[in-house]
Amino acid sequence: MNKPKIVLVASESDQVDVYLKSFQVFDLELHTVPNITDLVRLLSREPFNGIVIDLKTKLKASHEEKELAYDVLEQYPVMQSRLILPSGKVQSMPVGKARKEVTIEDFFTRVCVAYQARKIRSDPRKSLNFNILLSRDGRFSVDAVERTFTINISRGGCFVPISSEWSIGQHVAFIIKELEDRTPIVGEIRWCVPWGKRLTVPGIGIKFEDIQKGQLNQLIEQFGL
Repeated sequence: MNKPKIVLVASESDQVDVYLKSFQVFDLELHTVPNITDLVRLLSREPFNGIVIDLKTKLKASHEEKELAYDVLEQYPVMQSRLILPSGKVQSMPVGKARKEVTIEDFFTRVCVAYQARKIRSDPRKSLNFNILLSRDGRFSVDAVERTFTINISRGGCFVPISSEWSIGQHVAFIIKELEDRTPIVGEIRWCVPWGKRLTVPGIGIKFEDIQKGQLNQLIEQFGL
């Protein structure tokens, strides 16, 4: 059996030392990064089976990093952890694709081993605020349209604030008002931040599934994606 390849996100060197000492009893290939930005860079280059993220490091992250984190944490088995000092005990809570209550041992030896190591997409996100008409039924009827905007966008998708309820896996059609071609773009909701659940902007992460070539070219050439 191959060793699970795990990345630890912890900003302070003394924290890293405690985590490494705690995890050395497990048969892992363990990598460390100090922040979420470096995590995303690493995951775009190399495949991993799971992530351990220090809660203190996550809370100290910038707003932009937290948005990246929510996207990434939905794609991997993730254990969110914090250190109990002075004992050095690691207290953990599974999130992402490891939502069931599991011990840290089960997380490494069962959950991460069963998850096929993968990389994330490398399309860079850009903070651009396009005006969006969001439709549930694809017909853009007046009572089924939500007016919103993009927080950020890449060649593969965008993050859109919402106040209504949407679900992961749901398909959505939307029109970007600033594009010359107003053909509705179709996408799948890959992650969701419900209103009132987290101390961040509520919204949905949409992966483009059907976008016209001319629309994508305009996003690339005119808006620098």
